[in-house]
Amino acid sequence: ETLVAVGTAYKYSAQNFEVVGDVIAKTAADTMASVTDMSAAFKQSTVVAQQYGMSLQDTAQAFGMLAQVGIRGTAAGTSYRNMLMEFNKGSGKAADGIKLLGVELKNADGSAKDLMTAMESLSKGLITKNPVSQGRLLDDIGNERGGKNIAAYQAAFNAELNKSNPLLQKEIDLLIQSGKASEAK
Repeated sequence: ETLVAVGTAYKYSAQNFEVVGDVIAKTAADTMASVTDMSAAFKQSTVVAQQYGMSLQDTAQAFGMLAQVGIRGTAAGTSYRNMLMEFNKGSGKAADGIKLLGVELKNADGSAKDLMTAMESLSKGLITKNPVSQGRLLDDIGNERGGKNIAAYQAAFNAELNKSNPLLQKEIDLLIQSGKASEAK
């Protein structure tokens, strides 16, 4: 059921549903999520992810990052959906915060940037701010619906990057000081 629903939503033909299954199974195997968690997450967010042009692989990667900080299943799907909606608002505090940080969410052709590129851009903008400003900006960007989730993505993103570049520990420390990383744990 999930394979057909997710495959259809991401425009895979029946002959390519195996690819969908492989992406879900690999993400579950590589993270603290189960296949059941992944299925529940996809059910909660597939329509919105497609609305904003996210790929199957980016969506699975997002669920994997959330699983690593303890957000799984329908909670992961809902948080991802909320984050996408907040990130893509055209006006208000979220849009102002994204603009202030210099975050670009779309490619020149209008397609969505992949999640890791968006998180990298967000990190580069946040690192230039003091911990209090970081906290306020994350609150503005995510508000009540997406704030915890953005913090979770940032913490997971920074942990992944830190594995290959210890200098990024400074950024992780700033997120912790701003009180946002604690929400992601």
